Amino acid sequence: MYRIALIVVFSACHLYFNDPAPVDPLVDAGAQSTSSRLALPCIQAVASGDILPDAGDELFVAYGCTGGPVVADIAYRSGELLASGLQAQFQLRFQRAVVADLDGIPPADVLSLDRYSSGWAFTRREFSGRQGNSFKFERPFEDVVVTDLDGDHKRDMVLAGDGALRLVADASSTPYGPVPLVVAPAMETEILTGRQFAAVVAADLASSPAKDLFFVATQPAGGYELGVATQVGPLAFDVTSSATPSGPLQKKMLVADVDGDGQDDIVGLAGRLFVHGSKHGTIALLPAANVISVDIGDLDGDGQAEPIAIIGDEVHRITVHASGPVLSLASTPVLPEGGDELHVVSLDGDMHDDLVLVRGLGEETSELVLYLGASL
Repeated sequence: MYRIALIVVFSACHLYFNDPAPVDPLVDAGAQSTSSRLALPCIQAVASGDILPDAGDELFVAYGCTGGPVVADIAYRSGELLASGLQAQFQLRFQRAVVADLDGIPPADVLSLDRYSSGWAFTRREFSGRQGNSFKFERPFEDVVVTDLDGDHKRDMVLAGDGALRLVADASSTPYGPVPLVVAPAMETEILTGRQFAAVVAADLASSPAKDLFFVATQPAGGYELGVATQVGPLAFDVTSSATPSGPLQKKMLVADVDGDGQDDIVGLAGRLFVHGSKHGTIALLPAANVISVDIGDLDGDGQAEPIAIIGDEVHRITVHASGPVLSLASTPVLPEGGDELHVVSLDGDMHDDLVLVRGLGEETSELVLYLGASL
């Protein structure tokens, strides 16, 4: 099994509801496996996961060219991508979206990060948007992961940014309501310092039952540091790291067994597409320097998750081969078209994951284009 990383969006204000303009699905029945496309002006952030109370996954999208964004749930119904639950609710522009299980109650929660990294967050337990909570973090951060880091069976937030990785313990115990919770520095525990942390994800990377952390930090001279922080005691970590060159950074990192050894690995994009093989602790880099976006999934329905990436103007499947501690990566084109961002998500409920490309990100002509995995 593989797990899709959380989906989060952060904003600096509370909910108010308007009726946004309707959006029109544009169906393309061409021979190249395009199943549906949905035009949404000025798409800002897209995330995927089990975010509606049904079987299967959906997309969460924030879009809009002026003023506050509109958010919508996107599902695949009757051969079309359809937007529902449309709400105009925020005043700040979004930078990205992340889905996470913050309270243990399905469906998943949504958190939102505004493009100024101002330290505001908003979560929703019900995707009707009628229940939720605001957080105001007094220190800025670049990324967040939700996990049980301290082993007390409650969900914590780990924040990356402002020179540290910081723990906000038991964030799931925060009651939902209209009044924002101010997260003061006294409520945070610094667990790693001395680096310019830009991204973080939690996974089981060692034999210990405690959760470990994988991080990306920017280096003063350029490029990135990829680091594994293994939890060797209660909130005590040993760090090993390696370097990658300068290039694109995708803050969303993915957790899945992509080398077939039964242990979860880390997949991400920091200068190069990388895979951290957790069994031996080794990192492999894809030589291609023009990777734009990466996700994980099972497009061919064989039960094995694989990295899927936009490389230049094409979508590629990345094969991960393990020979003892040595990992090697190879790419094979699966679609002669690209985009600004991709998401691999099970929208139609069959054995194949599906591919969604985001094109024209941030532009008036932006759109979502769906390719069903069974046709790729």
